[in-house]
Amino acid sequence: MTMNVGALPFRYLGIPLSSKRLAVSDFAPLISKVGALPFRYLGIPLSSKRLAVSDFAPLISKVRSRILNWKSKFLSFGGRVQLIKSVLESLQLYWMVIITFPASVIHSLEKLFRDFLWNQGDPSRGKVKVAWETVCKPKSAGGLGLKRLAMWNRALLASNIWDILRKKKSVWISWIYLHRLNASNFWTFIPTNNSSWIWRKLVELREQFRPFFFNQLGNGVNTNAWEDKWIAIGPLSSFLPYRLMHGEGFHKGSNVAEVISGLNHAWPQAWTQRHPPLANVALPSLVNTSDQVMWLNSHHLPCRFSIKEVWRSLQGNWEVVPWYDFVWFKRHIPKHSFCLWLAILNRLPTQDRLLNWGFNPARLLCPFCNAIIDSRNHLFFECGFSASFWRLIRDEIGCNANEDWENIFHELTHRRWRPGELRKQLLFAGAVYFIWRERNNRLFKGIKREVAFLVKDLKLYIDIRCNASSFTLDHSFGNTSGTV
Repeated sequence: MTMNVGALPFRYLGIPLSSKRLAVSDFAPLISKVGALPFRYLGIPLSSKRLAVSDFAPLISKVRSRILNWKSKFLSFGGRVQLIKSVLESLQLYWMVIITFPASVIHSLEKLFRDFLWNQGDPSRGKVKVAWETVCKPKSAGGLGLKRLAMWNRALLASNIWDILRKKKSVWISWIYLHRLNASNFWTFIPTNNSSWIWRKLVELREQFRPFFFNQLGNGVNTNAWEDKWIAIGPLSSFLPYRLMHGEGFHKGSNVAEVISGLNHAWPQAWTQRHPPLANVALPSLVNTSDQVMWLNSHHLPCRFSIKEVWRSLQGNWEVVPWYDFVWFKRHIPKHSFCLWLAILNRLPTQDRLLNWGFNPARLLCPFCNAIIDSRNHLFFECGFSASFWRLIRDEIGCNANEDWENIFHELTHRRWRPGELRKQLLFAGAVYFIWRERNNRLFKGIKREVAFLVKDLKLYIDIRCNASSFTLDHSFGNTSGTV
C-alpha cells in the first residue's frame, strides 16, 4: 500500500505552509478578497449609504421562519404573547442597537407579530380583536406590554449616544472623537455630507434625547459648561447667548470647573437679568471625583442610564386602569387572564360582534339557551346556564352573580384583594375562561358538558394550581386548541 504525500507548500485551513520562505503569490488568495459595501458583520449589514429595504430581508425571513415553526403547535394566546416578548422581539435586538429601521420594515415586522398573536401567522383565520396600539400599552394601562418597534429602536440607539457622552473606552468611540467630532461638542456638531448614513441617523436623535441626559458633577472637568446639562433648568446655551459667555472671559470649550472657579461662587448679573430663573439656582460645589452622565427618569430625577429607563421615558405616563391588579395579579394563569382581558375590553368574538363585522351565518343563537344571540353580558351572566354556573361558585368568590357584568366587575375590581385571596381571583378568571371554552366546544365541536361537571373541573384545576409548590403545573383541562 502506498500513500499520497503532498508537496510543500500546501494549505491547511486555508493557510499556506512551507519549510521555505513564502512567495508573494502564496498570499494572492488573501489579497484578492477585497470587500465592498454593504457587507455583513455578525449578520448585520453595514454601509456608508442608506440601507435598502431588501437588506433587511434576512431578518424578516428569520422572524417568519420562527413563526412557521410554531404554526403547527396548539398555542394559547398567553403562550403566543410570551413567545413574541421573549423570542421575536429579541431577534432584531442587535440590528436595532446599530441601525435606524425604515418605517416599512417596522410595519412588516409588526404585521408578522400581529398575525401570529391573533391568527398564529395566518391572516385568513380571523380578524384582529384588539388594535395593535392598545396591545402595545403597558399592562397597567390596559395593554399586553408588547413593544412598539420604532420606539424600541430609538431606545436602543440611545445607548450609543450615552457611550459618546461618557467617552466610553472603545475603538468606535475613539474613532468618533478623532474623525467625526474632533474638538466639537456632540450637541452642536454638524455632520458633513460624507458622513455615513448610520452616523447621520444617530445625530438626528440628539434633540429627542438631549432633555434626558444630565451630567452629575464631580470635579467638573469632563462637563462642557454651555452645552451639557448640569443644572436643573437646562444647558446654559439654551437661554444665554455666547456673547455673555465671552464677556466673562470664557469660550465654547470651557468646562464647568473653569466656569465655577471664574465666577467666584455667584452668577454674573448680566446672566440673571437675561434669564431670571438662573438667580434661584445655586452654583454647585465640586468634589474630587469624576463627572458622570446620568439619565433623568420619568420623575425628573437623575438615575443610572439603562435601556429600561429610556423605554419608560419614551413611553410616558399612562393612566392606570382600575382592573390591572385584578387581571394580571401575581401568580395568575396566563390563558385565563388573557381571556378575562378580552372580555373586559369586550373584544371576544361573540355573535353580536360577528354581526357588526359583517358576518351573517344562517343560525346565530346562544349555544346554552338557544333563545337569543350571545353577547358578553348575556353569555357570562344573563344566560340561565351561566347563572347556574355562578351560583355554584359565587360564595367562594364573594360576588352577587344575579347582577349584570358591569356591576359585578365594578365590585370585584374595586375590592382590596388580600394575598390570601388568590384562589378567589383565580376562580373568577377561570370561570370566565371555562364558560367561554364551553361555548366554543358546543358551537364548533358539538361537545356538551353539564354545569356541575364544568364547575367541578374548574375547582380541581384551581386547587392544583394553588397547591403546586412551583406553580408551573399545567393540567389537561387547560388544553386550548381552537379556543382562547
